[in-house]
Amino acid sequence: MYSNQEDLGELKKLKDITLYVSSNMDSGIGRSKRSVNVEDVFKEYPYSYLLMRESDLQNKILYAKKTFYYLKFTVTVKEKFVEIIDGFTGNIIYRKYNPGSVKLTSKNIKHLISKIEEK
Repeated sequence: MYSNQEDLGELKKLKDITLYVSSNMDSGIGRSKRSVNVEDVFKEYPYSYLLMRESDLQNKILYAKKTFYYLKFTVTVKEKFVEIIDGFTGNIIYRKYNPGSVKLTSKNIKHLISKIEEK
């Protein structure tokens, strides 16, 4: 769970297909929610992505009939996990563990881009 993971073969597919992203990226830690503007975080992402309401993304996962990829952002008290998951099989093709951080940032997306473009 605390290790990083990447399937470069699968990640490269994100050059040509849409990455689905929940429009709700609040960390919800403690009393103050740390709201994230997803469009700002993704402004340098050169590939196709689609923001969806959380409930719509959950339905897409439940009724999936073919492979698609979505970003999952999980936060605990002082750490976060950024994952790309195959919504059809449930396989994790990318996981980045970030201790001491609770907010999705453009730095996380830049790291993802570097892995998509890695040779």
